[in-house]
Amino acid sequence: MQPDSNTAEQYPLAMMLCGGGHQYASLLGSYQAVLDRGRSPDLLIATCGGAIIANLICRLQNNTERLDWLSSTAMYRFYSSQHAGPGNQLLKMLPAALARKLSARASKNPPDLFNTWLFDFSEPFPTLPDLTDNAPDLLIIGSQLHYSAAQLTAPVPAPSTTQQLFSETVFSNARVAKLLHNQGAAMASHSPRIAKKLVIQQDICSLLAMRISVADCYYYAPVTLGAHVYAGGLINLFPSEIALRCAKSVIAQPKADFDTLLATPAIRHVFAFDPQRRLEQYHRCSQLDWLPEVAPKPELANLRKHFDWRTGQLQLQLDSYLEFKQQVYSQYQWGYQSTIAATERSS
Repeated sequence: MQPDSNTAEQYPLAMMLCGGGHQYASLLGSYQAVLDRGRSPDLLIATCGGAIIANLICRLQNNTERLDWLSSTAMYRFYSSQHAGPGNQLLKMLPAALARKLSARASKNPPDLFNTWLFDFSEPFPTLPDLTDNAPDLLIIGSQLHYSAAQLTAPVPAPSTTQQLFSETVFSNARVAKLLHNQGAAMASHSPRIAKKLVIQQDICSLLAMRISVADCYYYAPVTLGAHVYAGGLINLFPSEIALRCAKSVIAQPKADFDTLLATPAIRHVFAFDPQRRLEQYHRCSQLDWLPEVAPKPELANLRKHFDWRTGQLQLQLDSYLEFKQQVYSQYQWGYQSTIAATERSS
């Protein structure tokens, strides 16, 4: 009997690197603590800011190089170069955010993700080397849009809220594609806006997949590649179903509750599901190999949001480079020490 070409062996151990925002140095600390406890993931499953750390792990040889890159002057210049996008005007932002907060439903029309994003960068993302030979495999989550900017202003009847506007999308290799063959999209059961079929992309490099995954709705611009438009990993921040399909054992971390003022209304407005309920479902998954919960990580004190009343724009400000570097190291140490302490308590 010939083997089934659409099957593959599960990975022995995967680690989920979920979210992170501007504090993803803590994820690198947690990963290094897992290594120092004698466990070495074969597959990294990343969403949003976790996709940056996953690429660092797979493209730089050791932890010193990774931490040096995260705290480099190039990264400082990159962050410092953030400037206002087309949606970054007070008279646009506040009414839209208030409307999303006051409504318990998704938008009736497709959400405008093309003209409402807040920030762009003047500096290019710092260069990373090619994938190392002994790197774990990568699986990065994003979302594919099934509508265009032109459709937002077309004189056609408004679509219903049940129209499938997005596809949950996996960027990875052939082995993962075989493991997920015919796998449905987990988030389709949470929202009628998400297509039932999982989209798997094998021909997009992990750096582009990273850029897609970090493109949070309303925060950064979506990414156009060929005939397709992609947005961030918010469509499935906690892809536990995918992880358990791909690996025999999956390391996961509890995550903080969603902000109810901005984050929850924005995700609900776009994807038509409640992210807090999804988070609670994730926390109830007994099949995951949980790192015990620890105290909340400290805020990234040197990255501040404030309104410039002269321009009517929201701005992100960084302090000096030395303070930025110290904050990166503090975030890393928090992730490392808290994970070490948590695993000691559970052993």
